[in-house]
Amino acid sequence: MKFKIIFFLCISFLLISCQKKYEVSLNKYFKYLKNGKLAQAYELLSEKDKDVIPLDDYINQKITPISNNISKRIKYRITSSSLSQTQKAVDVKVEVMRIDILKLYSLVPDLLNESLSALEIDQIFKRDSMLLKRAYVKQIINYKLVLEKGKWRIVADYGWKKRVGELLDKAFTYYKENKYKKSFETYNMVLDFENDNPRAIDSMIEIKEKLDYIETFLDISEDILESTKKREIINVTVKNNGTIMVKKIFIDFLFYSDNEIIHKESRLLLDKDIDNYPLGYKEKIQKKFKFDNIYYDFNRVKCVVSGIEF
Repeated sequence: MKFKIIFFLCISFLLISCQKKYEVSLNKYFKYLKNGKLAQAYELLSEKDKDVIPLDDYINQKITPISNNISKRIKYRITSSSLSQTQKAVDVKVEVMRIDILKLYSLVPDLLNESLSALEIDQIFKRDSMLLKRAYVKQIINYKLVLEKGKWRIVADYGWKKRVGELLDKAFTYYKENKYKKSFETYNMVLDFENDNPRAIDSMIEIKEKLDYIETFLDISEDILESTKKREIINVTVKNNGTIMVKKIFIDFLFYSDNEIIHKESRLLLDKDIDNYPLGYKEKIQKKFKFDNIYYDFNRVKCVVSGIEF
């Protein structure tokens, strides 16, 4: 029995010794991030990064319960590394398996309930642990480490904070323009830099809820009442088959030449503050829209709901 224990300890020591020191540092960094030990993770950052982001800012990052559960379930695996000629810097390629936010809410729609407590969210993640395996996506991310005072430190390059800010602003602009899918895709790009960014995750939840409601519960149809070379009058009808009161409805008019969209115009169909009522369950709204001085040659018009407010 004693021989087996000694043998096991020797093998463990050999395995640890064989693991490169920069891999040890990087794996510690990943472990601290997963366990929410941000102060310890901060100590493993390069001095350059510490100059950019103070400790208080780093450890006081807002993390939602959903983001926390996603972070705890990220899987990291180092696949390759390349040392510099000076042996003082190394590029490490890491396979990252993380839960995709879109797949997550598709598989576990209960998480869309904004009234859930942190404990309830934890319980849902535990309850559906087997189901969550289908929500994972694989990414290959390159990490850089530098040797500082004999210790390997992670270059997180907090210059990407600026890039994250740019993406968040761009995604919000798309959202305000009712370009929900572009907005969702741009917010998802933020998660490539910060996989637990609360603003991106919360916005993606809201966008997905609206996209699902538009696709599932709002029926739209159009009738051309007048069509001349200079004027087009189109009657649009939208019916709400869902139980949520809709306060605003934005629509896009798509003008086609054969199968190609040659012109698009956005209009407001419903505004509770102007029309004095929201659109409730099984209710319809009809409105005529006039287009004058048409300069494009089209043969088909299609209306789509582009944006809503609850």
